[in-house]
Amino acid sequence: MYRHRPDFETVVNRLAGMEADYRILSIHYGLEGRVVPDKRQLDDWRGLAARQKGIDLIVGHHPHVAQGVELNGKSLIFYGLGNFLHPGTAEMTRFGICRDYGLMAKVHLARADAGWRVEAIEAIPLTGTNMRPERFAAKDSATRIYALNHLAAQLDDGRGATGVRFTPRTDGSGVYCAPGAADLGGKLRAICASWRPAPEPPRKLARQLAKACEDKPFYGRGKKRRTPSFWDGFSPL
Repeated sequence: MYRHRPDFETVVNRLAGMEADYRILSIHYGLEGRVVPDKRQLDDWRGLAARQKGIDLIVGHHPHVAQGVELNGKSLIFYGLGNFLHPGTAEMTRFGICRDYGLMAKVHLARADAGWRVEAIEAIPLTGTNMRPERFAAKDSATRIYALNHLAAQLDDGRGATGVRFTPRTDGSGVYCAPGAADLGGKLRAICASWRPAPEPPRKLARQLAKACEDKPFYGRGKKRRTPSFWDGFSPL
């Protein structure tokens, strides 16, 4: 039960102690519609699971919107992937360019010392998540990549946490490559040979993102960030 901290610690400790090449922690938690991780996400996922226990990949879901992506030492954190297919729920386009997409990710690993290291990450924004998931048109997709980068900038803490900035590609997807990834050859060379760090968004888009990505209640203004309920730790049946 995620709401009970000792239970969460038990799960993380057991996962960290398992014999495994790569450890993935999936967590159903987060405030609906909020694109900025709350304090508990930062304390539990970044602080305990990543920094203290070294879990390789931490994947969050529940807020229904994409949140930022973070590298923290060897740990990769997706604070929220948004919806993929959630029939009958809200049609997300009315919530603006920072909340109207789901995120599919591909993580490319390479063997490093006794474990595995993230060498490249691909991000693919999706629309139609309430009915039939599909990719955006390239230009619209690139806008969501810039939205993801805007959120990533808020994750830099100067103490090892770095928000992942994705470079938009011609098909509208985004890619991040670690230094030297292309030198490893194979698919990593194909992905990263021409990769350059993410550019800044055009000024007009930057202003739009600043407004669209405000940390505000899902269904309007005037409400304080609520205290998560007992049920926020549960996945639906």
